[in-house]
Amino acid sequence: MGRIGVAVSHLPIYIDKYLVESIVKPNQFFILISAILLFSFGELVWSTAPNGSQNALFSGKLDGSVYSGNIGGKSSNKGDQDTLVFANGRLRSLMCDKLGFNAGIYATSTQDGKTYFVAETYSSKEGKIVWRGAISDGVLEATFEWVKIGVFGKSEKNYWFKGSLADR
Repeated sequence: MGRIGVAVSHLPIYIDKYLVESIVKPNQFFILISAILLFSFGELVWSTAPNGSQNALFSGKLDGSVYSGNIGGKSSNKGDQDTLVFANGRLRSLMCDKLGFNAGIYATSTQDGKTYFVAETYSSKEGKIVWRGAISDGVLEATFEWVKIGVFGKSEKNYWFKGSLADR
């Protein structure tokens, strides 16, 4: 009934195709499903790769790019300096490194001259960050949601990043 089933680690995930298409443009639906599968199986592929060959498995489109800019809360116009680094098929934030977040696998798509990306980064103590952004003419604009589950429940915070391609 308009649902797509995906089995990940023997757990079925059902995605309502019509709900997703109302949020995501129909031509990006395949990219969304691919990103879900990438995030679901990416760590398995990375962990089973022979030593020293991890870099060759997922050489992402944005690899080698570094963006310097500001990061701030959703309702704030001011932010703190941060740098986003794309390397080895992963995205990392230098500011989030300080909180224990690891670099996370990213997926990209291109439409109308813009490159869109999604990524997830994790910290064993601080939770998960889901990144969504677009790059055009050397400028990266992204939003991200930081979700932390603790003793007192679930905490969700929304942030933004805006930066320019850094000279290397």
